[in-house]
Amino acid sequence: MIRLLRRAVALLAVGLLGAAVPGAAQVLGRGALASAPAAPVALAELPALAPAAALGASPTSVAMSVALAAPAVAPSAAAPASPAAGGAAAPAPDAVAPRPDFALLRGLGLYDRIVRRGGLRARADGTIAPVRRPLVLRAFDNDDNLVFYSTKLYLRHKTTGEEKALTTAEFAAARTDIGRAGAYRDYELFGLQDADGGSFRDFLDANNPKIFSQDMAAALARADAAWRGPSWTPFAEGLSDARDAAWVAIITSRAHRPRSLADGFRVLKRRGELKRVPRPELIFPVGEQSDVQRALPGWMKTPERKAEVLMELLDLLESVPLADPAARHVLSFSDDDPDQIERVRARLAADQAAGRWPRVRIVLFSTAPRGAWRAEL
Repeated sequence: MIRLLRRAVALLAVGLLGAAVPGAAQVLGRGALASAPAAPVALAELPALAPAAALGASPTSVAMSVALAAPAVAPSAAAPASPAAGGAAAPAPDAVAPRPDFALLRGLGLYDRIVRRGGLRARADGTIAPVRRPLVLRAFDNDDNLVFYSTKLYLRHKTTGEEKALTTAEFAAARTDIGRAGAYRDYELFGLQDADGGSFRDFLDANNPKIFSQDMAAALARADAAWRGPSWTPFAEGLSDARDAAWVAIITSRAHRPRSLADGFRVLKRRGELKRVPRPELIFPVGEQSDVQRALPGWMKTPERKAEVLMELLDLLESVPLADPAARHVLSFSDDDPDQIERVRARLAADQAAGRWPRVRIVLFSTAPRGAWRAEL
């Protein structure tokens, strides 16, 4: 009964928004409601960066009605989209996409596996054969977005050396103030490149290769499914179908090995919470001491690394020709850290505005407890 009521709310939302937002009815797909401790409100095709609170959404939940189950087409059948209309125009049928080098994906040894196991066919000249169905790549931040963990990170007092443990939610809220202002102005991150991981020692495998699986099991012990984050439902639904599951990615601030993270999600599969587990080659740890961190310039921090991974995935989608020139692939990404998702949005928007990825529809979600929003670039 609850499930039927939620579906009715979602359909009602589409009906109400259909007149104001062209195409709203067409874009509602599976995953219309995101689970969270508070009851979610369906938000279908909101204008770019419209605050979720404007429609009374729960501050810990935002619905992801992105039409990920439906083919993505140019926003208007009567006229091609334009940047001014809120989307990139579909390229002309004879347009030739640039040939990216995929330096990051190739450097990590992931490109060929992503292509092959994603059902794509590489041609003799290195290009990818056309596909009939647009690809839909769903990417998710992990902590406090998919699952609420009890994992702690540690700050050190600048004078006394005393350590202070923070939850990931506390860290996300205060990260930009650490060492500068507020309650943590006298604290600092430490030992980020030390063998034991320093502040982030519980976010990598150096001390305990099974720590993430143990964290996952501990999260599942919480009562009333309180472990489920705001993006849990679209994540689980994306993994329910074999073809969709081939293009579900995780981009996490942790630094565990991808296979350690996959093992943690297998805990969910064994408990019946997931039908499938993301492919290890589409699990991207970007934290300190991760392979991604080592492969990128030293000045880049976590948000920039997440953006770099997303840009290479976007380049990959862009390089896949579509049989229908009016169609577009889709990439969505959600993150609960307000600073990180905003910096990712700014980076992707700059390149998208310059004409990169005309064949890809980009949809971003902030699932921050305060200030949830949806943006389509």
